[in-house]
Amino acid sequence: MTRTRDDDGCRACLPGALLLAVLCGCATERPVVQEQDSPPAVAQVRDGIGPDVDQQKLRTSLFANWDDFVDPEGTAVLYEWSAGTAPGRSDVLDWRDVAGSRRAAATDLDLPLGVRVHVNVRARDLAGNRSAIASSDGIVIGGRAATAPPLGEDDTAPPPSADHLVGVDRHGITWTFSRPARCGRFVNGDWWVVGPIEIAAITP
Repeated sequence: MTRTRDDDGCRACLPGALLLAVLCGCATERPVVQEQDSPPAVAQVRDGIGPDVDQQKLRTSLFANWDDFVDPEGTAVLYEWSAGTAPGRSDVLDWRDVAGSRRAAATDLDLPLGVRVHVNVRARDLAGNRSAIASSDGIVIGGRAATAPPLGEDDTAPPPSADHLVGVDRHGITWTFSRPARCGRFVNGDWWVVGPIEIAAITP
């Protein structure tokens, strides 16, 4: 190996110094790791099991669905939901974890009659960053549609109204269907349902 002397009189090994410089340069080029520090973005929240609804006759069950809360870093998100008498409030239903599902249902409730109830949803990414709360525009529980139609002047009832519902309740018992069905009430308050329909749950 050929050695040489620099201007200061120091002896150096040129090929060795060149190799050391290359190795040092490679060691300093570390891969850039993007930190997970951004929470998921909020999305639209809907009352009901499909398109947004503004009123329901059930007082013991509540349903909601929502769009994806997208995480900026592209990781999966987990959801929680609640319900209250104002957006963001959880005085009707406390926060519940639904994992990665974008649908939620709660039964055995005592929903306030004639009050607008808002569904709230928030998401967290795998690093624990939590999104802001997104709320639905609200759904009115019960109301005039929940009572039997009044009698007319000739003591006969008008034709009962029909709605597509996901369940009905009567005498403290709730029947939940596997899909919305056309339902209405007789003059005595009993329900009629156009079948065939599959009953997914009966509570209690």
